Amino acid sequence: MQRSLPVLMALVLLSSTVGWSADYWKGKHAYVQKGLDAYEKEDYETALREWRPFAEQGHAAAQFMLGVMYSHGQGVPQNLVYAHMWYNIAASKGHKEAAELRDLTAKEMTPSQFEKAQDLAVEYVKKKFKGCD
Repeated sequence: MQRSLPVLMALVLLSSTVGWSADYWKGKHAYVQKGLDAYEKEDYETALREWRPFAEQGHAAAQFMLGVMYSHGQGVPQNLVYAHMWYNIAASKGHKEAAELRDLTAKEMTPSQFEKAQDLAVEYVKKKFKGCD
């Protein structure tokens, strides 16, 4: 089962990239385009720098992408707790892919990791992302 998560995540991400065209990001999600451009070039440091402020302001697409980065250790240490937390926060705003990856990630976590991710999500939202991480 451990190998299935990265494969399933890649499939979800690859199927999602069809919707990541420039047209998709114009308008509703245009604020993440600079980060997406960097991410596609594997410049994860820039992508993280671009997306984190938007994630902290409550933008689900940026929160989802932070989850992806933590899942894969892209620009940050790989951490399923933080990946789940960001997916969970984005999913709570209706982000469908975040909900799917949150549930897949949960299957790879220990009960204590899962509990910590849940607690962190509540704490982050409650503190409006101030003093966290």
